[in-house]
Amino acid sequence: MLETVCVCVPRHLMIGKGSITSVVEVLGKIGAIKNPLIVTDKVMVEIGVVARLQKLLAQGGLTSAVYDAVRPDPTDEMVLMGIDILESGCHDAVIGLGGGSPIDAGKAIGHWYRGYSSYCAHSQRDTGKDFMSGRGFCAQCRNY
Repeated sequence: MLETVCVCVPRHLMIGKGSITSVVEVLGKIGAIKNPLIVTDKVMVEIGVVARLQKLLAQGGLTSAVYDAVRPDPTDEMVLMGIDILESGCHDAVIGLGGGSPIDAGKAIGHWYRGYSSYCAHSQRDTGKDFMSGRGFCAQCRNY
């Protein structure tokens, strides 16, 4: 029985014991990643997992930053804050670290960052609606 599983949907999702030790290798396979943004929650910071990941990234020659404001059932506001951090820090990848909410938020940040303007010509970023449930949309064009 495997202890670690890699799922590509469309990017890599590492699950299981020891997964964190493969992150630098996986980023190397993806491309010229130098400055990832770690999307997580406060618990992962408090228990030291984020510090461990950042140490591994630094040993691999990568810089990183942390966005740890993700809470259960991420809202569009949390995702948009993450996009702002991704843009302002010139990050070239997103690492979702933790349980379902940080992983969902990380996927949403990466997805919407790459194509936000193509979803809505109005760029209404202050909907205040629940992004992850699909209720976050532009009231003018009804696009997500």
